[in-house]
Amino acid sequence: AFSLSREAGYWLNPGWARTKEALFGENPVFRSFGIKEIYNNILRQNSGGGNDFWESGAMRPDLILSDLVHILHPGVLPGEGEPLHYYIKVE
Repeated sequence: AFSLSREAGYWLNPGWARTKEALFGENPVFRSFGIKEIYNNILRQNSGGGNDFWESGAMRPDLILSDLVHILHPGVLPGEGEPLHYYIKVE
C-alpha cells in the first residue's frame, strides 16, 4: 500500500488533522506520499471531539455521497462550489 500511495491523487479521512502541517507533524513519512488533495471528515466536529459524520451521517448517506462526488468528480453534480457537508480540505 505504501508504494502505491505515491500514485494516489486523493487522501480521505487521514485522522484528526485540519492542516497539512499537523498531519505531517504527526508522521513526517506522510510527506513522501505526494498526494495532492487531502480531505478530512471533521467539518462538523465539536470541541469535545464528537464528530457529526458518525452521528447524522448514518442517517444521511446521501450527504456523504454528495461530498465525495464533489471532491472526486467535480462538476458532475449541480451545486458545484457550495460548501461540503462533512468534509474539509486539509491545507
